[in-house]
Amino acid sequence: ATRIYTNRTVIGMAMQLSVVHYNNEWILFAGQSYGASAIVRFDLGSDLNNIPATIPVTSLTTTGASTPSYFAIIQDAGDWYMFYTNLQANSPLYRFDFGANLKNNAPALNNLGTSNPPIASNRGLNFIRSCDTVFMLGLNQDGTILAFDFGNNVQSTPTVRSLGQVYGTNVNMQVLKPY
Repeated sequence: ATRIYTNRTVIGMAMQLSVVHYNNEWILFAGQSYGASAIVRFDLGSDLNNIPATIPVTSLTTTGASTPSYFAIIQDAGDWYMFYTNLQANSPLYRFDFGANLKNNAPALNNLGTSNPPIASNRGLNFIRSCDTVFMLGLNQDGTILAFDFGNNVQSTPTVRSLGQVYGTNVNMQVLKPY
């Protein structure tokens, strides 16, 4: 196997990988909180077999956003957004606005605040569209699933409610994207 990235000062152990097809190119994002906390973008070009060019997205590690491990990416009305939380108790929800260019190296950071029920060491985020409503599901480390309701605008601050606990505490699990 070929090691595609060896700079452990930028990325240590990836907690999540997400691949997006954008403008006939493949882009891989890796989020991690061990070593140096960051979300890193790998540009694969038009073929998933390519060795990627690595672009650290340094603005994703700004003040308050200290351990970005799990995230969700959505395109809405032509613009791209990434939502994520810190891997810690009572984390705020953050949104990065990339605009129309997912390869924007300086997306705007928005702190959407903490929620009640709280985000607690989130282990996965995924979006679901239902007619004109956008929901995001989050899985806390204690097994609680949170539903974030954005209404019809992903730029709004969502209302959050618990869908209950689906498994015991301290069991590592992730929310998979439903199809």
